[in-house]
Amino acid sequence: MASFISNRFHNQLLRCVPPDELDHFDDDLEVVQLCAGDVLVIPGANFEHVHFIEQGMAVVTMATTGGRFLEVSQIGSEGIVGVSAILGSDETPLRTVVQISGVAHRLPLDRLAKAMDECPSLRSTMLRYAHVCMLQIADTATSLGRFTITQRLARWILMAHDRSEEDTLFITHERLAALLDVRRSGVTDAVALLEGDGMIRGCRSHIYVRDRQKLRAKAGISYGRTEDFYRRILDQPQAVAGD
Repeated sequence: MASFISNRFHNQLLRCVPPDELDHFDDDLEVVQLCAGDVLVIPGANFEHVHFIEQGMAVVTMATTGGRFLEVSQIGSEGIVGVSAILGSDETPLRTVVQISGVAHRLPLDRLAKAMDECPSLRSTMLRYAHVCMLQIADTATSLGRFTITQRLARWILMAHDRSEEDTLFITHERLAALLDVRRSGVTDAVALLEGDGMIRGCRSHIYVRDRQKLRAKAGISYGRTEDFYRRILDQPQAVAGD
């Protein structure tokens, strides 16, 4: 689909926008810093901007019992925070928080809506990305019902590794337990199993990826389908980091 690739951006969606269409909203893009823990979208509240992530990672979560938030999807430089705006809504029951610090291009919702109306290529790209987000959420739901904690952890690590620029992922067992909606002891046991098989090296505050191939084998079909589909629809093999 995307015959134009802009080297100006690292964000894969912005890289697909032809120069003549980028001119419609380029002046409204604002570079902002993303710090781990920043809440970009509050459930039930109107949000005013979308964020095209250049570096870093955000997680989209849904409230569960006891004030916990279960992760339903991840967003890195392949995507945009505030995907509901693509579909015409400035409100969502989902919460989006920065997991890995980085940088983003922030754009007001009204400018995105206007640019999508004026730019057919941009509109098509945004809608295709919204489809990918739906598939990622579906994969997460499938993983919750059909895969073990160890497999789900392997999937999470692979997805986060795709969106990180290094092999070390800074996250605690407690945070992983909340995102995966499992007991902390379950995460600790799963980390030990992956570490014992040489896939990762785990500590309380971070995980070091040692062997992606083994992690992929452990994750099984819980990982890879959405990622492959994203590559195909954007016609960009480099859109999501590979092995």
